[in-house]
Amino acid sequence: MDTIDTICKSNCSEVYCLDTTWTDNSTTVSLCDVTSSLITDVIILPNGCVEISTKGVAGRDTICVTVCDDVTGKCDTTIIVILVPPTVDTFLIQ
Repeated sequence: MDTIDTICKSNCSEVYCLDTTWTDNSTTVSLCDVTSSLITDVIILPNGCVEISTKGVAGRDTICVTVCDDVTGKCDTTIIVILVPPTVDTFLIQ
């Protein structure tokens, strides 16, 4: 199991690529957990990557993604931990 820790500003979209070098070039990428309060969209890309979009809400969330080798049946799970920091308002004092 791998873990990716990342910081993503509110309303962002980021691409995370998973390690598929151990497979025989025939892989299936799937989500093993889609329950989320911060993530608005997850797109599985054909190259072993996933694109994740977040809401405009601060917090911490996780998503689980599985890569399986279609030839051997072996699978690897990656947990992506996303931290969305609060937006800081600044004031200009003159």
